[in-house]
Amino acid sequence: MDRRLERITLTLQGRKAYERLVPTMLDVETDLIKKLGQANSEALEKGLAALEDIFIDQAKIKKAG
Repeated sequence: MDRRLERITLTLQGRKAYERLVPTMLDVETDLIKKLGQANSEALEKGLAALEDIFIDQAKIKKAG
């Protein structure tokens, strides 16, 4: 099991806040992607994936060292 992952639960109040915020944040995300355009959106996704790979590699090196 990956020890970087933690299971958490929300309180009832937290769950209600989450349910209120998610639709708004999805709308914001959709708007940003539209404004970026397809090519820039794909480039952003590719760049973020590359950064994630770098961080994962660094964590592995740190853990091994």
